Amino acid sequence: PYAQHYGVVPPPPPDGSLVLGAVGARHGAAQAALGEITALARTLPDPYLISRVLGRREAVSSSALEGTHSTLSELLVVDEDDHGATQAVRQVRDYARALEHFLPRAAESGRDLFRRDLVQALHRAVVAHDPGYRDVPGRLRQGSCHVNCSVLSNALP
Repeated sequence: PYAQHYGVVPPPPPDGSLVLGAVGARHGAAQAALGEITALARTLPDPYLISRVLGRREAVSSSALEGTHSTLSELLVVDEDDHGATQAVRQVRDYARALEHFLPRAAESGRDLFRRDLVQALHRAVVAHDPGYRDVPGRLRQGSCHVNCSVLSNALP
């Protein structure tokens, strides 16, 4: 049934290091900025405040790309008190919480992180308050895919 579908499999990454060229300077600037944030965090009574706000800002921006709009202020309020929150703000909060849970595990696990059970758990967490999501959260699709679903589901360990 997928005879009309095709895809491109990219070559494997090189064994050695990648040449960054002009990107190297930008990478160095980003590393310096992270160093400044780390130094600032050491002066705060609760360094979690910085990572919490940065993660929430990312969630607001990423969710806006998908058409789910919230503000950072709304998100920080709903983190503390869910009462009166809109569905959109709850969706952004769920995304932020999933990101917050995922990043430390990614740092520890590396590539081994991408296992079927984790991908399904993340999906359940992200769509928990999405009224427009019609399928079962966390379940892999078996039909209506734009690519061969069995190939995708078998690719995850």
